Amino acid sequence: MGDFLSTKSINKYLLFYVFINLLFVFKYSHRISLNIAVTTTILYTILIILFFNFLVWNQNKINRFKNFNIFFIVISLLAIAFYIFLNIYVDGKSLNVDRWSAMSVGIKNLLNGNYPYTAIDHLGGRTSNFPGLFFLGLPFYLLGNVGFLQVFVFVLLSWYVYKFIPTNFQRILIISLFILSPAYLWEIYAKSDLMSNLILLFIFIDYWSKKHRDNLFNQPLIAGIIIGVLTMTRGVVVLVLLIYFFKAFFIKITKQKMLFLFTIIATILLLILPIYITMPAWDIVKEKNPLALQTSLLPSYLYLIFILSAILLSYIINKKRIIWWAFLIIFIPVLTSFVLFIYEFGFERSLLQSRFDISYFNMSLTFIIFWLATYISTNATTPNIHKKLA
Repeated sequence: MGDFLSTKSINKYLLFYVFINLLFVFKYSHRISLNIAVTTTILYTILIILFFNFLVWNQNKINRFKNFNIFFIVISLLAIAFYIFLNIYVDGKSLNVDRWSAMSVGIKNLLNGNYPYTAIDHLGGRTSNFPGLFFLGLPFYLLGNVGFLQVFVFVLLSWYVYKFIPTNFQRILIISLFILSPAYLWEIYAKSDLMSNLILLFIFIDYWSKKHRDNLFNQPLIAGIIIGVLTMTRGVVVLVLLIYFFKAFFIKITKQKMLFLFTIIATILLLILPIYITMPAWDIVKEKNPLALQTSLLPSYLYLIFILSAILLSYIINKKRIIWWAFLIIFIPVLTSFVLFIYEFGFERSLLQSRFDISYFNMSLTFIIFWLATYISTNATTPNIHKKLA
């Protein structure tokens, strides 16, 4: 067996992954019966903990597995094929989830020269997507199915894990935790963009912080454009970007950093321009805009607290634990909102009757999965061979 990390030190982080997924397991199995929900919840917890620890205990064998590359590619391709099938097989209009259609009608309105935030989706709702999400979803809308954004992002994720994650153990752990996650499967099934959005964010910041660890503001035009687009996807992205870049930017202002900042602002303005051109009367805009929907889950002062917390964290946290803190800065606001909903509406209405949208927890899943792989690699006594980023 490979080197053993204490169950306590490993599983305290795994519990966050389990908690998020159990919300989905319990909610949807409860629609059959309470007994089924309890049984399924217990079984899923046991199986995930056993599977996770089996990989940890055998990491040396996994790292020495000669045919691992073929094994990893086959597993990834099977998952991709299944996700493509699911996107084609599931009729979005039959879903009681409108995230996919909110994106579609928003893009459709923009392409027709209309204000996107007055568009009504198939469930009678409106889009809360920032312009950056319209930009990311546009190629797949033109292909006829915005759900394929999720398939594309999983392909990108698999490639990134295969190419840039240093050990076989870490690679199989990461890809397995995605595939075995009911929360992620729900994302694919419902054609939701939440996890895809945060996967793209993680891939960028992980790659960029490793490749440019000595100067995050190398290639300021490229970094500025990517961050500008990501900033204009959803508000929670800004919290993570603040942790990674805020302190580094203000340590010493340089021409390179000013070009970086200018590029971000220019990118944001370009993304907002089509919205601005189609804006109706201000009274309508005040009521129907993405901020009104995205900030409706918590009191305004809490959003300010989380922004200030992200800035503070950028100064005080250990860089080796930055993924963990990025997870928390996403997870804690959602958990806070969930608790407030339970307090106001009760557990049954909040979870089982969908008064609270538990898919918001999914935004933090990518970070806890990568943190688990990073934490084990960092704390194992087995030597960790690091691959340089090209």
